[in-house]
Amino acid sequence: MAAQRIIIDSRSTAPWAGSHADLKVVNDTLSVCFQDLREREQSEWEAANPEPEAVGADATALEKIAAEHHRLSHRISRLTMDDRFTDFCSYELLNRPIRVMGSFEEISPSLNSERIKYLYMAQSYFRDDIRRNVSARFGSRGVEVTVDGTDPLWVESTASAIAQNLRRGKPRWAPLLSPWGHLLSQLAFVSVVAAIIWRLTAGLGGALPWWGLIATVYLSFLAMGYSESRNWLLPRVEIYAPGSQPAGTAHVKWVGGAVGAGLLVVVVDILLRG
Repeated sequence: MAAQRIIIDSRSTAPWAGSHADLKVVNDTLSVCFQDLREREQSEWEAANPEPEAVGADATALEKIAAEHHRLSHRISRLTMDDRFTDFCSYELLNRPIRVMGSFEEISPSLNSERIKYLYMAQSYFRDDIRRNVSARFGSRGVEVTVDGTDPLWVESTASAIAQNLRRGKPRWAPLLSPWGHLLSQLAFVSVVAAIIWRLTAGLGGALPWWGLIATVYLSFLAMGYSESRNWLLPRVEIYAPGSQPAGTAHVKWVGGAVGAGLLVVVVDILLRG
């Protein structure tokens, strides 16, 4: 038999924020990708393996042994069919070297409010010359989706369906992570900080030298542009506990409120002192 060509489709989505229930939706989406195969396998197996007939009470010992052997063979054949489908999931905590592995249904109860370093889920199907595999990895830089298989149409349609599902998890502050959104947020933050320092020094009877204003603007740009502070403020991937909200949403509210309050102080100061 000639070797089958494996087609791989990899895509990335960011930002993404979701609860444990949203993770289950993604896992269910991966499972749906194999629904047609499961139905076909089930139909073929039932046609080739009819249910064993029960023996009567008056059956001989040899007939009962043969019936039990038939029943066990039937069960083993069913398990062999089920083993063609595999379901795997693992995650690692950020602040503790603990890794949990199993199926999603097995490990989902252990998910809690602790920050997760990564979460990986995958489902596969292998039979003879047919291969299908889908996976999603939730990491600090984004959600990476990988689909591979011997059917190019299935690979492309499955990757598109999973990517579309993940795009529904984009938080409201996602535009702030775009190049223009990040630049505009930097300008807004820097402008308010510079205005506050300018009015503060003026109120103290002094005047901020030009080099001091430039240094303030430069340091503010560094603070907003530093990758660690930006990732803390607006995480590219966040898994939060049920009943809570994404940390990015809370951070935007805090920073937005602080910037708004600072701008209001500057406006009031200008109105009062000119």
